Amino acid sequence: MNASVNPEPETTGSPRLINLMTATLDTLKYLRSTVEALNREGFGEEQVSFFFGEKGLEALDPLGDQHGAGMRVVRALQLFAGEEKGLRDAAATLEEGNALLSVSTDGTEEQKKIVESVLRANHAQNIHFFGRWTTENLAT
Repeated sequence: MNASVNPEPETTGSPRLINLMTATLDTLKYLRSTVEALNREGFGEEQVSFFFGEKGLEALDPLGDQHGAGMRVVRALQLFAGEEKGLRDAAATLEEGNALLSVSTDGTEEQKKIVESVLRANHAQNIHFFGRWTTENLAT
């Protein structure tokens, strides 16, 4: 299983949500099968991340208060851009004991469909795609 666990924003290179698919997984029940399926489809550790538990919440840092002034500015811009609900939902997911999975794509419809198909096959919920200027709610 190749995925980053609770990656810090500095480790991933950018806290921006562009061409990123996110989903909630009910606890860790389906996490392994989801990550393995994404790996088989060509998405590696640098593209697949998941957040879990208190450390995941700290790494996600929805308010930007764990990673300094730069992250606070990024979070403020995200809130200004209307991503507040997504950040609140992500934090709630982790607080409830679920896992939050994120998959970086190249933004093409082909990759979006592949990732969405894998997520649905593995019972993911609250599926979202964050494009350059839009957020798509793909939840059923």
